[in-house]
Amino acid sequence: MKQAGSQASRFFYCLAVSWACAERVQLRECPFPLRRFGVAMAWHERSHGHPGLRWLRGELAGLMGVEV
Repeated sequence: MKQAGSQASRFFYCLAVSWACAERVQLRECPFPLRRFGVAMAWHERSHGHPGLRWLRGELAGLMGVEV
């Protein structure tokens, strides 16, 4: 199975392979091309400014290659 190019893609590829090996699941190539999709995050107004959650949003956005 070929590995995708972005940092996020590599991360999720490695995560999937680790899980598959642990659970004895076979990973297979997708038989059709996948379209790109958008990424969105929504947070409650009370927690929007929380330092820990701001950090988490930044980390997730960095993995996905999007701006916060």
